[in-house]
Amino acid sequence: MSAAYQNILDQAQKQLSEWLSSCTRRGKLSRNTIAVGVVALHHLRVAKTLPLERDSAVTKGGEMKLSRGSKFRELLQQYGVGERYLKEVTTRQAHQDGQRLLDALQWGEPLTPLSPAEREEVLDALLNTVLKKAQEQLQRESVRLRLDQNLSPWAWIRQILDATRDRSFGIVEQHLVGAKLEARFPNQNFPTLPAHAADAPTRRSGDFELSIASGKVVFHVTARPSSTLIQKCRENLENRLLPVILTSREKEANAIALAEDQGIAHQIAVLPIEHFVATNLIEFAAERNISLMDALKAIVEAYNRRVDAAETNLSCKIELE
Repeated sequence: MSAAYQNILDQAQKQLSEWLSSCTRRGKLSRNTIAVGVVALHHLRVAKTLPLERDSAVTKGGEMKLSRGSKFRELLQQYGVGERYLKEVTTRQAHQDGQRLLDALQWGEPLTPLSPAEREEVLDALLNTVLKKAQEQLQRESVRLRLDQNLSPWAWIRQILDATRDRSFGIVEQHLVGAKLEARFPNQNFPTLPAHAADAPTRRSGDFELSIASGKVVFHVTARPSSTLIQKCRENLENRLLPVILTSREKEANAIALAEDQGIAHQIAVLPIEHFVATNLIEFAAERNISLMDALKAIVEAYNRRVDAAETNLSCKIELE
């Protein structure tokens, strides 16, 4: 890394930091500003030549190009900014912030001495700084849900899974099942481990074990069934354990097909997570003589405790309004 490159990178990061500070209003940095900042840096990143021509990034009406509609969403998702983050991206102030960022970076003119590869490295570093801000905002916020009590428990669990899909990566599914088992079988132990803890290092037969008179049931919670998982189920059977795969409704057929390929489809169970949790929710409510909504609240409380204990990303916690 040359001294010239490092100087340009340092100066660009300084300008970005000053821009972020200038956009912080009442102690907060809005999602709108972060999102449009990503758009502005993207324009610089994909420009064929620098400095960037103003009319290639800004409309005659003063709005940042690519900052509206489906193209806007697609661009942000390209950089890992999901649907949930986009809900507030609406204000006109954000367009002004985006242009001020391009002004601060002189529309890329200081990057012109760099090679294309070096230029991309600098812009990637700036994007990573902005994207980290977005992730920090998400990690500070729980998922807030207002559930319709006229809907079925299956619909409630489905709504939870849908609302957390862009931040879960298996975390919500794992701890929701753990919370359900904990609430339903309080006399058994269901360890609270990170959702991505591998079975081998922890010497687990699966994600959770439920003891019954004839042995043990092993639950495997997954968002993406795989041949490796089916092989794990085969090992469970060889050890006289009953494997149960819990996955999304959309992946249920895929898991069954994989099990059929290995000839064990009739020896294991494959269940959609929402059906598994909702059915037991009804049993739990009946046992405690409480309403279905109160039963769900109890499971969500147990779920949040498990997330607190096991995960560093707390954005998967759930608040029922």
